[in-house]
Parts: sequence; C-alpha cells; structure tokens
Amino acid sequence: MSITATLKSAARLLALDPKSITLLRWKLDRGDATLRLNYDLGPDSVVFDVGGYRGAWARAIASRYHCRIHVFEPIAEYCREIERHLGGDPKIVINETGLADHDGRERISIDESASSVVKAGANSREITLVDIDGYVKRHGIDRIDLIKINIEGGEYALLPRMDATGLLERCGDVQIQFHDFVQGARERRKELRRVLSRTHDLTYDYPFIWENWHLRGRARYTRGR
Repeated sequence: MSITATLKSAARLLALDPKSITLLRWKLDRGDATLRLNYDLGPDSVVFDVGGYRGAWARAIASRYHCRIHVFEPIAEYCREIERHLGGDPKIVINETGLADHDGRERISIDESASSVVKAGANSREITLVDIDGYVKRHGIDRIDLIKINIEGGEYALLPRMDATGLLERCGDVQIQFHDFVQGARERRKELRRVLSRTHDLTYDYPFIWENWHLRGRARYTRGR
C-alpha cells in the first residue's frame, strides 16, 4: 500500500478532513526542512520573502545561499525581530511594508503568523502596502529567482498583478501558500493555478499548505541537497 493510501486509511479511522491529511503528508515529507529550502540559488540570486513574519525562512535561505533577499513584513515588532537577525547583512533589504497590488494604507488583524488584511480580528492596526510593480522598478530588479508568498489571503490580489505586469514570467520559482478562508478560495486558486501553468510547471503540491511553480525552461532545483 502506498503512503498516500495508508494516510487515507488512517484518516478515515481518525475522521480527519482532507486538509489535515495534506498537512500530515507535508510533515511526514519534512517539507519545511526540504522542499521549501532546496533551490538552485547562489550569491547573485534575488529572493523575495513576501510575508516575512519573524524571519525564520529568510534566515535559512540567507545562511544556505548567501543571496540577495528582499523581505516584506508590515508589522513593526515582527520586522524588528528580522532586523535583529539579518539587519547587518548588506545583501538583505528589510521592508516594514506589505507587498500588494497597489500602494496604500490598510488595516491588518494581528494574529501571529495568521495576521491578515483580508480577515477581521479584534486586534488590528494600520499598515503600509507597496505595489510590487513599483517596487521592482524602483530597485531596478529585472528578475526574481525565488519568491515566497504567504500573506494570508493577499495572494489572490498579488498574483494577478504580477501576471498583468509581466513580472510573473520573470520569476524562476513561485513558492506559495494559498488560504482557504477567503470567499471563493477554491475557484480562485484554480484560476491562478491556470495562470501559473502558462509559464511554470508545478513541482510540488500540498493544497492550501504549500505548492511550488518552476519557470519552464530553467534548470530545476535539487530536492535532496
């Protein structure tokens, strides 16, 4: 019996929902320690960490590849934590902003890694958002080798903006966490996957946990490194 079939059998016994099964599969595959970090990057690579939170992923990527990283984290206290660990690295740009499809100010609900401008919460504050197209133009960025997107529902606006401006086809890898609490999330994810599939190939897929899309024609990263 395959691992997937075994998991499904166990899930039926434990009455687990499909997302819990997917999360269990992700953990068994050690996705956070393998799939999310194993890429063909080097010192000249450009990486965007969109939704930096406390900076753990950015620190792991910086330690492994010593590449150029642009981190976007709009919540001040989380951004300060990133700066404590990475602020001395001249190759890392830390932005106390969210990355979005427009410039502006919006309210964000504060809930640790689940902080979101899409869903309401009892604890909220105003943050700054910057348009991704304007940002790359101001910084003279013509390619992004890897972009990680985990912005609690904001992905459904950010990805269409990247597509409309031609930036999406200049991203080597798109590592994204889609969120299912947004209205129409399943159909919207399906449509954005269709958009991504025009230029990228799906390299791993754990629905509403993590998935990665690799630009067609570029050398693949090595998973086991």
